[in-house]
Amino acid sequence: MNFVPNTWMDCRTLAVSGAASALPGEPVTTRELAERIAERFGVDLTRRALKMERRLNIHRRHLARDFAACQEGTRAGRRQCGPGRPGGTGSTQSGRVASK
Repeated sequence: MNFVPNTWMDCRTLAVSGAASALPGEPVTTRELAERIAERFGVDLTRRALKMERRLNIHRRHLARDFAACQEGTRAGRRQCGPGRPGGTGSTQSGRVASK
């Protein structure tokens, strides 16, 4: 029995119009995250967070928000490469793939 993988084909030509990457800040431990939330929002989640940490085996994470408000978008990342930077070429404005 031969395995035939699912494939997708399209006759249109595709081109990459740009590429970018954003690096988050330094890693934050579960305890530090729980302390930030308690300090900022007045909710102590330390016990629950540490229990989840043990269950999921996730001890550190990189944050994409500042916790300035209960609901907020992600903060701007640091650019890793782009025009004039090592390993970078072209525009870093968009990571979308454009169809020609």
